[in-house]
Amino acid sequence: MLSLNHSRMNDSIQELSGGCIRYSLRGELLITLFIKPRPEGFIVGVAHPKVGDIHLNCLFKEGRISWHITDRSQPIDEGKSKTYPLGKHISEDLFAKRMDRMMKKIVRKYHGNQRAWVMTEQLKMRIQKAREEYDPDPSRFPLELLRTEIVCDFENGGRWQRVKIRDLLKRPGEQGFILENGVVRIVQPINERILLCYSARQFNRFLSFILGCFGLYEYIEYLKDKDHLKK
Repeated sequence: MLSLNHSRMNDSIQELSGGCIRYSLRGELLITLFIKPRPEGFIVGVAHPKVGDIHLNCLFKEGRISWHITDRSQPIDEGKSKTYPLGKHISEDLFAKRMDRMMKKIVRKYHGNQRAWVMTEQLKMRIQKAREEYDPDPSRFPLELLRTEIVCDFENGGRWQRVKIRDLLKRPGEQGFILENGVVRIVQPINERILLCYSARQFNRFLSFILGCFGLYEYIEYLKDKDHLKK
């Protein structure tokens, strides 16, 4: 089975690049994550009634990727600054080497006649209906979907159909699926010769590395430790 949040990867990235992504739970807006560009990087923050001026700053300068958390939500003690309570960095060279190792494992050549399974319109409609049952607001992403799994019964013609992988180039945002050595993999062609092919585990490893370099995990933990995200 495939976790539904992996099939939403492209949509989530597009929503974030548009400024923010809104998460809901039981049909109610829970939290809004926003991202704003700055001259040498970007700023990440959350809109939540219990969170003050606490945001994550990510910078690309002087040959390294760095981040720090700015906290202006609490009074600053005399002689002690709480503006930058936490931060780390990684060199651009080390970041590039690790990225290169991961990308080499998922970038492949493919033949023009190779095929992959894609969701039928019937399955897409069922997923959309389930999404609307959790939250009818199309501008929000229901967190309940993160626990939803899609059964990859590829032989079920009512749910899946086979297409040539190169035809996915004409269907922006569409992902194909293959079964390789008993593992379901997502395929996304880059052009008529090269594609990306990765499993859910590889995707999680890649995402964890990126988010770790940008300090997002520490940012969320910082908010939790300060009791800002607890009801």
